[in-house]
Amino acid sequence: MFRTAVVLADVPGPPLADSARLVDMPAGTGKRRCSRERTNLAMVFGHPSPGNP
Repeated sequence: MFRTAVVLADVPGPPLADSARLVDMPAGTGKRRCSRERTNLAMVFGHPSPGNP
């Protein structure tokens, strides 16, 4: 579900609120899931997020 939120939000397309609505979740939940998945992806690609050495 996190990947879906990131793809819908980061691939050029509808705004985050509309993307969240497409997968039947509140906009705040979509934002939180995007943030978490971006952090996960950054770690996978060797770019730790600030505050996490």
